[in-house]
Amino acid sequence: MDSFDKRILAVLKNGESLEFKQLLQEVGFSHNTLRLHIARLKRQGMIVQAEKTKNGPGRPILTYSLPPEIKQKVALTLTDPYTTIVKPNLSETETPLQI
Repeated sequence: MDSFDKRILAVLKNGESLEFKQLLQEVGFSHNTLRLHIARLKRQGMIVQAEKTKNGPGRPILTYSLPPEIKQKVALTLTDPYTTIVKPNLSETETPLQI
């Protein structure tokens, strides 16, 4: 986990679901950098993506948030740098995230 991932988790730690544009504005990264880190955090189970209901045509509006089991651990980790976040039901091929 790098400083970009930590920044994304810090922005999402308050529990709100944010649209990509909102998250982009909050973190201050480039569009592609944010996409890359969101994809990695989703694969690791650290954030979840949902579609916001929309009236009319066009691309769906995606929102991002922390899963409930991760929220408390992220808040703790951001204050205690020696905490390791372990996703529940970690598979044999996955490793815990050391922050």
